[in-house]
Parts: sequence; C-alpha cells; structure tokens
Amino acid sequence: MGKSHQTLLPPCPKRKQITKQQPLTPSQLYQLYIEPRNFANVARPLYVDTVSTNTLVRATTAYQLQRAALEELRKTNSSVDAGEILADGKEAFAALSTVLGGDEWFFGREEMGLFDAAVFAYTCLLLDRTGGLEWVDNGLGDAVRECGQGNLVRHCERIRGLYFS
Repeated sequence: MGKSHQTLLPPCPKRKQITKQQPLTPSQLYQLYIEPRNFANVARPLYVDTVSTNTLVRATTAYQLQRAALEELRKTNSSVDAGEILADGKEAFAALSTVLGGDEWFFGREEMGLFDAAVFAYTCLLLDRTGGLEWVDNGLGDAVRECGQGNLVRHCERIRGLYFS
C-alpha cells in the first residue's frame, strides 16, 4: 500500500499550519489563466502557442485551458471574485514564508523534500524573469518577493541552482 502524504513529511508541529495547497491553486489558476493580460503574455506562449501552428487548434486549446481553470475555481465558489482569490493566495504565501522561517528547507529538513518541490512548482513560475515571461499583473509574485524578507525567493533560487542550472 502507498504511503500517505503524512508519512512523507517528518514530524513537525509547524506542519499543522499548512495542510493542503489551497488557496495557492485557485490564486495561481486565476492569475495565469483567467486574468486576460496574463493569459495573453504568459499562458498563451507557454501552453497554447507551443501546441500547434494551426490557428483553430490554438483557439480551441486556449478556450479549453481557460474553461478548465474557471470550472476548477467554481468548485469552491459559485462566483469568481478576483480580489478574494488573490488575497487568499497572498495569505497562503505569507503562511508558507512563516513556516519556512530562516531554514533552507521546509520543516527543518537537512535536504530538499517533497513539500519543497511542491512550493517550488508555484514560486518558480511566479518569479521567473529569465524565461521571457511578461507578467502584466503578478500580485502573487510580488507577494512571494515581499514576505519573509525574501525567504521564499531564496528557497526558489536554491532549488533552481541545485537542479536547473
């Protein structure tokens, strides 16, 4: 039988502060796929234009991506309130920053763990300035940069340096 998510993390009282990825997922879905200027400048070049050169295929892919994001957002709320969704995401990054504190890795681990990789999956896209991403409204990226005296930025850079340079 597979391990539960609880057995992948070391015992730590801080872990109880963060039990799931929500509200990071809705806030990133909104910022990337629903905010029209970000969709045009970030999501389209990454996830639509690379699929095909055919205009119809690209239009269909764009529609499907935005519709899937909207459906995911509506699973938790019948209306999509951008301000509330993004505020929840910023609050979640602040909580992550608090949990990380001055440590290199989450939960005081000696080396990178699964939770570090999950956080990196969110922060790397928001902080990427070298991949040609042109965020028009990157409130979540700003939140990552501002909280915890930059500890989430250093965490992201550490993983990028270890595994992607």
